[in-house]
Amino acid sequence: RATVAPLADTVTAFELAGMLRAAMPAVVALATSRAIATLEAALALTSADVVPTVVWLGEGVPPASRFPCVVPPAAGSVAITAACFDPPPPSSIVTCHFTYKGLGRPLGVLHRYSSYAVAVDAMIAHHPGADEGPHLVVLPMHPVYGLVSGLMAPLALGVTLVVSRLGAGAQLLDALVDHQTRVACLVPPLLSTLASAARKRPDLAKRVHARLDLASGGSVLEDSVADAVHASLGREVIQGYGTTETLPVLAGRPGRVVRGTVGLPIRDDVRVAVLDVNGDPLARGARGAIAISGPTLLARYLDDEANTRFVVGGAFRTGDLGHVDEGGHLVFYGRALPFTKSFGQMVDLRELEDVACQFAGVIAARAVASSDERLGECVDLTVRVATPGAFQARDLKAHLRASLSAYKLPRNLAVVGGSS
Repeated sequence: RATVAPLADTVTAFELAGMLRAAMPAVVALATSRAIATLEAALALTSADVVPTVVWLGEGVPPASRFPCVVPPAAGSVAITAACFDPPPPSSIVTCHFTYKGLGRPLGVLHRYSSYAVAVDAMIAHHPGADEGPHLVVLPMHPVYGLVSGLMAPLALGVTLVVSRLGAGAQLLDALVDHQTRVACLVPPLLSTLASAARKRPDLAKRVHARLDLASGGSVLEDSVADAVHASLGREVIQGYGTTETLPVLAGRPGRVVRGTVGLPIRDDVRVAVLDVNGDPLARGARGAIAISGPTLLARYLDDEANTRFVVGGAFRTGDLGHVDEGGHLVFYGRALPFTKSFGQMVDLRELEDVACQFAGVIAARAVASSDERLGECVDLTVRVATPGAFQARDLKAHLRASLSAYKLPRNLAVVGGSS
């Protein structure tokens, strides 16, 4: 059986090169000529001797390239048998998701089939009645949040999926009403635009499903956004917390949301600890580093340094800060490592700094996470240059756009002069 590594179709050649170095895939499935060109450019950056086979999923004849190419049989030409749906052994490694932890490079995270089974079963158990109507799916499937909440759990329930790439709040509101959506798992920026649309169209907002569940994940949900959703739609947003390495280890529950927290562990054997600087557990209420252990934990990283640094004594050290309140709810404060999230996707601040420093004239760079009420978590970048008068910020921005995905780009760019 293959291990699948889902990637965004907007990944750049620079980003893909780091993933190819880590995973060294034998097969790459592509559907556009742009994707093949990106793969060509990424391989050139890696100097790899191994050339993967391309499985062409696009329309028509695949474009010419140096890759061996396989075109799968047309739909309906291959018999589908019951054996095709047999689950793999529980301990099988089934996925490799890439994430960032402030090391300046992508980290491949391997998960077992059993971890997904636990996560899906727990999500279903915590959302009774989620099979009463369609689920709206608008998030990408390459992050684990979108994959588990938007595909695996709904399919396990047997519900109808309404799949769309909706970006505007008005479109989201229309979809919720038109399809009488029962569950929608979103990220804070989408919830913010949805609340704005509902506030402008109150009559339409009253027509959403009577038991609509709105969940938030991927990044921190600000109280102001939760308040706006409640005021405009009458719904308390279910705030979840998880990481690529742990799947959705924590989740609020409909009707039991505790504002200001990210919820309770999804199962008794999913354990959340808060540690001091020496790695010793702290008492409830004390602020420290969040560590997770239990059956949803990653099998391992593809990176030896990450395995040593982040998985200690069978527990995953998330790089996040928080405390556990007296009711067992986790309160999230922020991050201790140089990474953040933008639109629910990981941004490595060191990677951004390294890419900026590759540009001619930049002698140092500093990226910091910031918060925006509308956009949620963002990144600001300051660069130091030797000759400010001759430096063109727009050229640096073009360099960053060519190397990094749009969600990693800084919201604000400041240029300062001097050599120290």
